[in-house]
Amino acid sequence: MFTPLDAASQPGSITWVGAQTLEWRCQEYRLDVSSEPITLIQRYEPETQTYSTPIEDTYAVPQINNLYTELVTRQPQIERYELLSVNVREGRRYYWHDRQSGQTSLFLTMSANEGLSFEWQPQGERFYYQVSGSRTFYLYDFVTGRSGPTSYYSGFWSPDGHKTVQSYVPTDREYYDYAQSYRPLPRLTVWDSDNNTLTRYCLPDTDVNQGLSILMWSPDSRYLLVQAALILPDTYEVSRPVLLILDTDTGRVIDLGHDIERVTTWTTLTTGAQS
Repeated sequence: MFTPLDAASQPGSITWVGAQTLEWRCQEYRLDVSSEPITLIQRYEPETQTYSTPIEDTYAVPQINNLYTELVTRQPQIERYELLSVNVREGRRYYWHDRQSGQTSLFLTMSANEGLSFEWQPQGERFYYQVSGSRTFYLYDFVTGRSGPTSYYSGFWSPDGHKTVQSYVPTDREYYDYAQSYRPLPRLTVWDSDNNTLTRYCLPDTDVNQGLSILMWSPDSRYLLVQAALILPDTYEVSRPVLLILDTDTGRVIDLGHDIERVTTWTTLTTGAQS
């Protein structure tokens, strides 16, 4: 989406707007307008691979203690809370700003050699974060204003915002154990964030030495469309990638073959069936 030539206006505060639109903010100098950088908003549609025309963000970011304050991220969908940051002597301080009440509260203070990584649950109901150098993930509670350690497994979020999926990468020991017991290796891991459970799924006859592509969830967050290569039973050669549908409720796998060149979307029919 971006090249080295775009370095002067690298995006920040990247969030999903709805299920199919990516929105970000970036700063740009327009000396004919102001000597200060202005903030632009732009959107990208992955399905059509099109960019919107950048528009100026007229919202004024609240200033913390009269210091230059940067908008780090804003709560997707709900857009009530936003994370702000300022440079201080110790390094960097992060604040939560409640756009509804106007109140601002200290979130984190980090040294200059520390970094913050985070991810929103798509509907903006949960904020997961991790400080560099730590293997612990935390969940911030907007009601109490407190953080606590939590389980978190990154991946491709389901439309309902309750599950993530990612490719399962076994350890050498797991390779050995599965081979010794003649069991197929799992290929996918689904994390249920509500119940904090992990479910691993096998995709029969797929080549574990080849990668697979997780293409999309169904609208009801039950089915997964993936692409993987198969091991042909007679010759043990590897086929070209085929499309598979995984039912995460039952574990059933449906082979759609390799004649489908492009999948555009997944819809729900008026009868309630998925197509």
